[in-house]
Amino acid sequence: MQIQQAQIDSLATGWFEQRMVKLIGDTIAGARESVNSMAGRAFLQEQTARASRHGLLVELDVARFVITAWLLGSDFDSRIPAFVEILGDPTLLPSQKSKAIELVAANLLTELQAGALAP
Repeated sequence: MQIQQAQIDSLATGWFEQRMVKLIGDTIAGARESVNSMAGRAFLQEQTARASRHGLLVELDVARFVITAWLLGSDFDSRIPAFVEILGDPTLLPSQKSKAIELVAANLLTELQAGALAP
């Protein structure tokens, strides 16, 4: 018996999706049920494909993109100027793009939370 590359790719995709379901479900309040639904899994697959179109192919880079999409919306990469700039910058390596996405998203969420808590 010989395993085809397509089978290996399918298994890897399934494992990645399972890890993302667990990570998002375990760390983002209220996300467990929705991320594990059919719609949630479709979202993960769609965002994985979007990450790939931006040249993000390594698991960590894709995970950063997918988590950011979960938190900021599926079109964050085309709607928020900072992310458009980062992802469109030809001088950045994919790993630099994903790290920048992570940092900008964290700062944005921190600022939003601070604003919500301000008197």
